[in-house]
Amino acid sequence: MKLIKSPDSKRKNRIPPGQGVARGWPVLHHGEVPEIDLSRWVFTISGLVAEEQKLDYRQFTSLEPVKVFSDVHCVTRWSMLDNLW
Repeated sequence: MKLIKSPDSKRKNRIPPGQGVARGWPVLHHGEVPEIDLSRWVFTISGLVAEEQKLDYRQFTSLEPVKVFSDVHCVTRWSMLDNLW
Protein backbone atom coordinates (compact mmCIF):
# COMPACT_ATOMS: atom_id res chain seq x y z
CA MET A 1 0.00 0.00 0.00
CA LYS A 2 1.30 3.43 -0.91
CA LEU A 3 2.25 5.78 1.97
CA ILE A 4 1.84 9.54 1.58
CA LYS A 5 3.77 11.47 4.24
CA SER A 6 2.79 15.09 4.77
CA PRO A 7 5.83 17.39 4.55
CA ASP A 8 4.33 19.38 7.44
CA SER A 9 5.05 16.43 9.75
CA LYS A 10 8.78 17.10 9.24
CA ARG A 11 8.67 20.76 10.32
CA LYS A 12 10.59 21.80 13.43
CA ASN A 13 7.64 23.81 14.82
CA ARG A 14 4.57 21.69 14.11
CA ILE A 15 2.08 23.28 16.53
CA PRO A 16 0.38 26.47 15.27
CA PRO A 17 0.24 29.47 17.64
CA GLY A 18 -2.51 29.10 20.24
CA GLN A 19 -2.85 25.32 19.70
CA GLY A 20 -2.25 22.59 22.26
CA VAL A 21 -1.51 18.92 21.68
CA ALA A 22 -4.53 16.74 22.49
CA ARG A 23 -3.88 13.67 24.64
CA GLY A 24 -6.59 11.67 22.91
CA TRP A 25 -9.13 12.11 20.15
CA PRO A 26 -11.90 14.46 21.26
CA VAL A 27 -15.53 13.68 20.49
CA LEU A 28 -16.06 14.96 16.95
CA HIS A 29 -19.84 14.68 16.74
CA HIS A 30 -22.89 14.95 18.95
CA GLY A 31 -25.90 12.70 18.93
CA GLU A 32 -26.80 9.92 16.55
CA VAL A 33 -24.76 9.25 13.42
CA PRO A 34 -27.20 9.53 10.49
CA GLU A 35 -27.76 6.62 8.12
CA ILE A 36 -26.64 7.30 4.55
CA ASP A 37 -28.40 6.03 1.44
CA LEU A 38 -25.34 4.73 -0.45
CA SER A 39 -27.30 4.53 -3.71
CA ARG A 40 -27.49 8.36 -3.65
CA TRP A 41 -24.03 9.03 -2.12
CA VAL A 42 -21.68 11.12 -4.33
CA PHE A 43 -18.09 12.25 -3.76
CA THR A 44 -17.23 15.39 -5.76
CA ILE A 45 -13.67 16.41 -6.66
CA SER A 46 -13.65 20.09 -7.54
CA GLY A 47 -11.70 23.30 -7.07
CA LEU A 48 -8.09 23.42 -8.22
CA VAL A 49 -8.41 20.44 -10.55
CA ALA A 50 -8.26 20.29 -14.34
CA GLU A 51 -11.69 18.66 -14.52
CA GLU A 52 -14.39 18.18 -11.87
CA GLN A 53 -15.25 14.55 -11.15
CA LYS A 54 -18.11 12.86 -9.35
CA LEU A 55 -17.79 9.31 -8.00
CA ASP A 56 -20.59 7.12 -6.69
CA TYR A 57 -19.95 4.91 -3.66
CA ARG A 58 -18.87 1.87 -5.71
CA GLN A 59 -16.41 3.95 -7.77
CA PHE A 60 -15.04 5.63 -4.65
CA THR A 61 -14.48 2.40 -2.73
CA SER A 62 -12.80 0.78 -5.74
CA LEU A 63 -10.02 3.40 -5.78
CA GLU A 64 -6.57 2.17 -4.76
CA PRO A 65 -6.23 2.59 -0.98
CA VAL A 66 -3.33 4.61 0.44
CA LYS A 67 -2.09 5.41 3.93
CA VAL A 68 -1.53 9.04 4.90
CA PHE A 69 0.77 10.16 7.72
CA SER A 70 -0.11 13.68 8.88
CA ASP A 71 -0.88 16.07 11.71
CA VAL A 72 -4.38 17.42 12.36
CA HIS A 73 -5.02 20.95 13.62
CA CYS A 74 -8.55 21.91 14.66
CA VAL A 75 -10.00 25.42 14.77
CA THR A 76 -11.00 24.71 18.38
CA ARG A 77 -7.27 24.91 19.29
CA TRP A 78 -6.22 21.27 19.54
CA SER A 79 -3.67 19.38 17.48
CA MET A 80 -3.02 15.65 17.06
CA LEU A 81 0.43 14.77 15.76
CA ASP A 82 1.67 11.68 13.90
CA ASN A 83 -1.64 10.27 12.65
CA LEU A 84 -1.70 7.33 10.25
CA TRP A 85 -4.94 7.24 8.26
